[in-house]
Amino acid sequence: MERPILAWPVGGEEGLDWVIQSYVDLDPGPGRRDYRDGDRTYNGHDGTDIHSPNFRWMDRDLPPVLAAASGRVTRAHDGEFDRHSAWTDVPWNYVEITHADGSRAIYGHLKKGSLTVSLGQTVDTGQQLAVVGSSGGSTRPHLHFEVRSRDNRVLDPFLDEMWADPPAYDPPLSVMDYHVQRGFITFRQGLGLREFTDPPPNIDSIVVGESMAVGLSLAGGRPGDSVRIALRDGFGSLQGDSIVDSGSARHRFGWWNTTILGDPGTWRITIQENGETVRTHPLRVLPAR
Repeated sequence: MERPILAWPVGGEEGLDWVIQSYVDLDPGPGRRDYRDGDRTYNGHDGTDIHSPNFRWMDRDLPPVLAAASGRVTRAHDGEFDRHSAWTDVPWNYVEITHADGSRAIYGHLKKGSLTVSLGQTVDTGQQLAVVGSSGGSTRPHLHFEVRSRDNRVLDPFLDEMWADPPAYDPPLSVMDYHVQRGFITFRQGLGLREFTDPPPNIDSIVVGESMAVGLSLAGGRPGDSVRIALRDGFGSLQGDSIVDSGSARHRFGWWNTTILGDPGTWRITIQENGETVRTHPLRVLPAR
C-alpha cells in the first residue's frame, strides 16, 4: 500500500501563525543536514518543528494541530505542563495516528487539555487534534511533527515528497507578532527567551524619561531583508529608529531598546518589512511626574 499524501498539520497562515524552524536531520553522524543539504535542523532531529509566534497564540487556542492524514489514534497522552521556555527532560503531550499503510504520524509538544481525540478513535484528514503548545522538552510553542514507516524508520515528508502542497524552503520575511513593554529587553539565549515566548501585554502609555522596548517575533526572510522599528512623536518627528538584522533562523527574535525623550502627546511606533509598514502601535506619552 502506498504511503499517505499529507496535508499540512497546522492551521492558520504561514508567516503569521506558523513557520518551519527545523527539518529532519539526514546526516547519520554528528553533523546536521536537511533535505536541501542545508543546516536547518539539529543533530539527531527526527521530525519537522513548526513554530507559532509565542504563547499569546496558545492562550487563544491557536494555531490548531490538524491530522495530516486519516487513520486511527494508537497512542495519546495529555496533562503535562505546556508553557516551557527552556529545555526540560519531562514528558510531553502528544497524539500518534497510524495510517492505512502502517506508517505513523506523531504530533508532539501539545497544549495541556487541548486534545480533541482519544485512543482508538478514527480521524479524517484535516480534523483538529489539539493546539500547538510547549510541553515536554521544548523552549517555545511549536509542533514537532514526526513520520515513521511501518518498520519504525524515520521518514522525511519533504525528501520523500509526501506533502500534497509543501511550504517553500525560503519563505518571505514577515513580522509574526510584536510587543511593547516598559524597561529594556536584556535578551540572552536560554535565559531571556521568555521575554519573547511569553511577552507581557502591550503598553499603551508611558511617561517621558522612561525606558521602553519593542520586541519582534520574525519569520522567514532572505539575505538583504530588513525590519525597521521607528518611533515618531505627536508632530510626526522621528524620535528614534533601529534596523533589526533579519538573521538566518526561520523563527527568530529582534528588539529595540530606547528612552522616551520629547514632548507629551500621542506618539506612534511603526514596524516596516523592507520599507513597507506592516504594524503600527499608538502610544500615549505622558508628562514626567
